[in-house]
Amino acid sequence: MGAVRPEWYDEGMRRIAFFAVPLLAAALLAGAALSDPAPLFLRRAVAAALMPALPFWDALHGGLERAAPPAREPRRIDARPLSAQARLMWSDLEARFLADEGRLLLISTPPVEIGDACLWQGVYAAAAAIENARAPSPRARRRAERAFEGLKRLGSRGRPIARAVLPLDVVTEPPGRAYHRDAFWQWKEDASVDSAAGWVFGCLVTAELLPSKRGEALAALRRFADALLDGGLRLRNSDGRPTRFNSMGGAFVNSPVGLLSSAAALRALDGAGYGPRYGIAHAELSAGEQARWAAYASGPQFWRNETTNHNIAYLALVSAMLAEPEPRLWQVYARGLLRLDALTHGMGNSFWIYLSEWALARRPELAAGLAGESGYDRHRARRAERLAAARVSMLEWRYPECKRKVRFVHPRPPQLKRAREPFGPGERAAEPLPVCERPPADFVWQRSPYALDGWLKLKGEGQDFNPVDFLVAYGLGVSVGGLSSGD
Repeated sequence: MGAVRPEWYDEGMRRIAFFAVPLLAAALLAGAALSDPAPLFLRRAVAAALMPALPFWDALHGGLERAAPPAREPRRIDARPLSAQARLMWSDLEARFLADEGRLLLISTPPVEIGDACLWQGVYAAAAAIENARAPSPRARRRAERAFEGLKRLGSRGRPIARAVLPLDVVTEPPGRAYHRDAFWQWKEDASVDSAAGWVFGCLVTAELLPSKRGEALAALRRFADALLDGGLRLRNSDGRPTRFNSMGGAFVNSPVGLLSSAAALRALDGAGYGPRYGIAHAELSAGEQARWAAYASGPQFWRNETTNHNIAYLALVSAMLAEPEPRLWQVYARGLLRLDALTHGMGNSFWIYLSEWALARRPELAAGLAGESGYDRHRARRAERLAAARVSMLEWRYPECKRKVRFVHPRPPQLKRAREPFGPGERAAEPLPVCERPPADFVWQRSPYALDGWLKLKGEGQDFNPVDFLVAYGLGVSVGGLSSGD
């Protein structure tokens, strides 16, 4: 357990972040408005100037989060083995959460949330490929191939991708801006950096684990990279205008996640021999301190206490590690992953723990080069502790209740330890809550484990969300030895 911090320390951290976070956000927005792309020397200079502030950012984050993992004992909520729960969820996903003959993932039951369907399609494609690699069968292979085909379909709209593409007969919630339809399809453009992170992650995991689709995955990445480079390393709509969250490497100040996703796609194409264009562009994106800036891919989102952007950072870092063969750059990305593991150590997030273990294990010869570094050695020493914490969270699922959108107010029993939100008038749990006691969520691992309440404005009962969050974590957990058949 961590030491008790004095009141003045917490208050001081809040005041510092009150000014630091808006200033950083203003810099990112201002950078996004400059030329397409901004001059390379300027992008390199800005990345170099920002790097000295990152240790302070980490200290600030560490001051607002617990360092110790949850102290809960394993408590099985569903009496069935996790393997049986996974089989049930795969069947339920296929029955209720797929469209286009099993290709496109639906975030929820009707009226379907559009949200960022591209992001979750990428995670679904990865989950299906991981499951087929873990337990091969004709059905699992067909599922993985169709999941990738759905991901590829999202590259048929927008420049280079759309936020969502769905058959015309799928009933959705009001889709908002950048919505289009024709005789067969409806789609939403305005793709974001998050959309790209999920899309690239799904393509690269497919290329890594599904030989029957490797060539198609690389071809899809080539179309993605060509459109990105032609558009000044910004995401754009089909009319050529930049999307709202577009900075993939061409802005004055770039999203670290955007840089990672672009670098991963370019490096994969360069390594596959698709021509010098991709290697040259990758070298520019990695020049100077840009690779290290990209590797420090996530920080706390103080102004949105119900969520976190770490989930997207994990996807982008793992994509970069899968694509990068050069030891120096791979180790830069791996150090970023280890940093993120250290920052989120107290959350016991099953998906992040298993994903980082899996990514390091995919390239053991490159990981060996980190031996002797304090961050890597500490990570290895904590492996058993981290896997145990991840297992605790997996045993706490209650499906479908934890995926059913309902107004949720935590009962707050007397023994519950509570704390103030870092910002705002609300309160949160002082320690990560069991999964079964958290507000229902579209993707459990992306939501705050400290949140007490959710969907407070909802009247009645809403949709059910798909179970891909459990399934991707389960497949990874078994693959890295964190879960056994007995679980």
